[in-house]
Amino acid sequence: DYMGLTLLRPYLAYRAMVRAKVAAIGLLQAREIGDRARERETHDSLESHLSLAERYQISEPEKPLLILMHGVSGSGKSRLAMALVETMGAIRIRSDVERKRLLGLTPDEDTRKAGVDAYTPAMTRATYRRLRALAFGLLDAGMTAIVDATFLRREQRRPFLQMAHLLGVPVRILDVTAPDAILRQRVMRRQQACTDPSEAGLEILEAQLRSREALTAEEQAIAIALDTSQPIDIPALARELGAAQITPCIPDVVQK
Repeated sequence: DYMGLTLLRPYLAYRAMVRAKVAAIGLLQAREIGDRARERETHDSLESHLSLAERYQISEPEKPLLILMHGVSGSGKSRLAMALVETMGAIRIRSDVERKRLLGLTPDEDTRKAGVDAYTPAMTRATYRRLRALAFGLLDAGMTAIVDATFLRREQRRPFLQMAHLLGVPVRILDVTAPDAILRQRVMRRQQACTDPSEAGLEILEAQLRSREALTAEEQAIAIALDTSQPIDIPALARELGAAQITPCIPDVVQK
């Protein structure tokens, strides 16, 4: 429930106040029996939780960041995105999962067995619209959002760049690649395992390799190229992303 995250900070403040109330009760009990050590402990807990609740209610959340994964199937986007989630505390929105949700399926259900085609142009457009709506909600709530999709076409990337510009948040593109032979090996291995929400096979991969549109010069200026066939320093990448500043206007994005 991504939209529920808009209530996260008020809920955290509420939970801190509950713990403060428990500490206050403990403080009164400690005073009644003259337990000085317990009194100091509960007093410190009360002050700590009151301060925490105040920070959640008053302080501004950290500036969110929009991260767009970019690359064909098997490039390692999802694995990299998950590593960043664990390091940065970001929220990942995955196209393979949201595509199935739009069809009323769970992430582990097979669309072919369900008798539906999940990769039609119309379904792909609907999936990207959903991803954008979810990302907007996360960014508006002050959460860093990682959108895990191929983003192989400029028309798919442009609405997200426009959104970041309108919200005034930094945006970065992680241009994820790997040698073609490794891409094919990964896709075949994933299909054989049948444990991943993605159902993209070799046929889809080959179509992606033929039709993908290169990043524009303006997009390359906010992109970080990553070859997942080589080791990637995740903490260093997270620090680089965390230092991202609001991107100057991209003419192609603002005018269209």
